[in-house]
Amino acid sequence: MNPKNGEAVSWSEEQKRFYKAFPHAHLEFNPTSLYAQNIVSEILARTGLSPDNKILEVGCGSGRFTLHLVQNGLRITALDFSKELLEKLEQVARHLGLEANQLRVQAGDISTSTELFNGEEFDSIIGIFFLHHLEDLRSGLKSLHRILKSGGDVIFVEPNRL
Repeated sequence: MNPKNGEAVSWSEEQKRFYKAFPHAHLEFNPTSLYAQNIVSEILARTGLSPDNKILEVGCGSGRFTLHLVQNGLRITALDFSKELLEKLEQVARHLGLEANQLRVQAGDISTSTELFNGEEFDSIIGIFFLHHLEDLRSGLKSLHRILKSGGDVIFVEPNRL
């Protein structure tokens, strides 16, 4: 709901507004973050991801985990609906001296994944702290399935205080 005029706002617009309205420095890339490093290490230890894989990270934000994945040798296509967060990610990537074949960013919503990637398919799709941001989980997963190669891997990490 738009607080100014009471009109209904889409879930993705509500998410965008939330991330614009409040500082989220804790979600930015930190090269010394043991928390992010540990999550990425667990992903790498529990999966068969390799530099040969074509990997899509959904909901990458400003690269909190993305850049750790890249620094571990993976080639990532980073997707987020926030152009502002993707600009931050690109700025840090340039500062780190990453090459275009290591990281590619794409702005958009997964609901239009087929159009966004024009038939391109990925070996693996990663989402770290992503699923709980989806308005319609079933629809979101179906959209991702359309761009996943047959036999591909889907890897999600979700926060859980338990």
